[in-house]
Amino acid sequence: MVEVSPVRPPAMPSTRRQHEQYKRMLDAAEELAMTRELDHVQMHDVAKHANVAIGTLYRYFPTKRHLFVSALVRESERLVGRIPVSPDGKETAADRVGEALVR
Repeated sequence: MVEVSPVRPPAMPSTRRQHEQYKRMLDAAEELAMTRELDHVQMHDVAKHANVAIGTLYRYFPTKRHLFVSALVRESERLVGRIPVSPDGKETAADRVGEALVR
């Protein structure tokens, strides 16, 4: 049986420059994912598109799965921020989510 070592936890950006790099990496991943299948998006392509070193990309996203899950989480947070609150309380949360998805 082959043992696989666990993936180290991703680093989190702490400085303004690191936050900017982090955002660029997520932006690059999203842009590349819109133009090709995820299986064909390579980490070095994301690093090049984001203008960061490949080591920087792996520092924050140890695997491609980490990268794209982070991109999905960010997009989900954006979506939640766009869901209006029902002023009269008559709409259900599902109604509001459906309306936001249609928009």
